[in-house]
Amino acid sequence: MAFEFFKRKSKNMSDSMSIEQNYTFHFNESGILYPYSVQPKTDLDFYWQALEQEGYADLIEQQYVLLWDEFYQLFEDEDHQAMFSMMQVPKMADLRPMIRSENALSDSDFKISLAGWCDIQGVQNRNNPSRQGAILTIDQQNYLLPKTTWELVEKIREFSRLSDKTKQDNEQYCGKIRRLAKKSNASMDEFLNKTVVLAPDKLQLNMRRQSLFNDAVIEIQPIFEEAPNTWLDTFDQFNQVQDHYSIALSDGGIAHVIIDDKVKNVLTEIKKMPKRRVVGRGGSGNLNNTYK
Repeated sequence: MAFEFFKRKSKNMSDSMSIEQNYTFHFNESGILYPYSVQPKTDLDFYWQALEQEGYADLIEQQYVLLWDEFYQLFEDEDHQAMFSMMQVPKMADLRPMIRSENALSDSDFKISLAGWCDIQGVQNRNNPSRQGAILTIDQQNYLLPKTTWELVEKIREFSRLSDKTKQDNEQYCGKIRRLAKKSNASMDEFLNKTVVLAPDKLQLNMRRQSLFNDAVIEIQPIFEEAPNTWLDTFDQFNQVQDHYSIALSDGGIAHVIIDDKVKNVLTEIKKMPKRRVVGRGGSGNLNNTYK
């Protein structure tokens, strides 16, 4: 594998650092850029050649492009840290995005937008930070966004470009954006804070085992991140899987659970089981195969 050379060498890169001292970090909306060299000479030249050969980077118009999602995948790998240090990847930003909403979920002009950036205390940064891709620039200084923050602002942008939005579109995106906002500790307005819209993209299938007449009875409990305590009770009230569930919360609020097609397929299989139960191990194994 082309990366094995860099994995071995990453333990001691001091001899090569001077070779790369004239390199300047370049990026655009899509990812990190690096000039293509017909005859690689430096460690970075060979590293980018390896990235392209391994399918991580693309070669476009005489320059390599490492897309941001591919970058984050590699950035979390210790074996690549030395090379990213040589690339002069900016330090991580410590600002949080501030997101705001307009209009109601049922409106075709419902919007969620990035209103600015604030510090950990919630004080807005007044230096007009600008963003390009995963890089936030403040006073001509570049900072790298944490992965979840980049995913959040990209999801907001994706939603803003959606035309002819339906209520279902609004609910789906609101749920996904809110989930990413919580993961990135974003500042949300009152509506986004109090309107719980959950759009799970995967399920956790808990297996509760009991014995009945020497047979193992397994109760399947499909749950998801932030699932309300009464989710399973609500799910069991209907004979068929619903596209939307409204669940009363203990604080007086309401959680809207939006079911996409992938999750619905799994829940439909569970609905076929009487009271979400199967006898023996065979049934649960079949369900796992269906889910995968």
